[in-house]
Amino acid sequence: MSTTRQRRRRSRRLWNLAAAPAVAALAMLTTTAATACTPTTATTTVFATPPAGSPGHLVGIATDRGSVYVGTHQAADGSPNLPSHIYRYNQSGRLLRDYTITGQATTGQGLTNMAVGRTGLLYILDRHPARMITLDPETGVQRTYATFADVPSCGTAGAHPGNCSATQVDLPAYPDDIAAGPDGAIYVTDISQALVWRVPPGGGPAHVWLTDSRLESLFGPCGIRLSGPRTIVLAQCSYGLSDPAQILTASGRIYTLPIEPDGSAGALRQIWQGRAGEASDGIAIGQSGRIYVALAVGNALMTLSADGREITRTPATAADNAKLTVPYDNPASIAILPDGRAVITNQAFLGGPAGDQVVLQARVPDRSERLYHP
Repeated sequence: MSTTRQRRRRSRRLWNLAAAPAVAALAMLTTTAATACTPTTATTTVFATPPAGSPGHLVGIATDRGSVYVGTHQAADGSPNLPSHIYRYNQSGRLLRDYTITGQATTGQGLTNMAVGRTGLLYILDRHPARMITLDPETGVQRTYATFADVPSCGTAGAHPGNCSATQVDLPAYPDDIAAGPDGAIYVTDISQALVWRVPPGGGPAHVWLTDSRLESLFGPCGIRLSGPRTIVLAQCSYGLSDPAQILTASGRIYTLPIEPDGSAGALRQIWQGRAGEASDGIAIGQSGRIYVALAVGNALMTLSADGREITRTPATAADNAKLTVPYDNPASIAILPDGRAVITNQAFLGGPAGDQVVLQARVPDRSERLYHP
């Protein structure tokens, strides 16, 4: 067996181990995380459901020209072992088209997130193989646009600046979220290698743009968006998580990160840290500067001010979540529609039922910050 395949299998085992204690403790974690916050009157309903037989476990979401695109993933135990799909809905939640992703590995299939290009192409992150593909929504044609390497840990033999990860444990690439810059470059988080990639305009092999030991975690860098042309907002699912048993006390972080005039990464600045067991995932930025965060373990849509102060949370408590027809169940990613609705993918990663694997919607008093397009 090749070294890369061994690392991939070890990575999947770690994710599966992490899920076991999380499932058992999920109710306790959500109760702890959802206390002492500002209530909200926002109402959450179901926006869309995947078709029957779908792989489910929805993660990625993007909107463009009246359409909402959603991608499938897997549960923590690796099920279902099926090719991933992209679903195209209109803004009323009606399914318009279903695309099956080609060229994936026979195990570990899963799409993480996506962005829409200037011409309407979808730029989609694939977990296995670690790549970015384009999908033409009109023709269905798919092509590989970028690839992500398994880089060595910095300080080991063969590692050099710009081609290593600031990690103690060497794990394979795992691209998670995507944000385009004004110059057409694409920034991609790597949840297992503690880094942010930069894909040059036109695609090709991605380059390590930022790596930082603070980002090393079993669930590391995840959500990423630009706030203005030169500031990146970066979510870390959990800080410092190396032992799956620590998931009970792990917490997410939100950072800001400037793009320097020469294009390099500036200094990470932490603006928010969750309470014990409160994990952040996907984010969206509003024109107000507010940051909308999917709390994947806290099971809520949280609103932060631009400086990281919590403003509201929907639902406000775990008890309120339990009253919903379909509760928040490991929400993963967020997009804001032109009419002020936030649409949120419900991954149900930690063993949630098929009925929870939907796209939710909740109105926010905001519009989306400008999204740049590759």
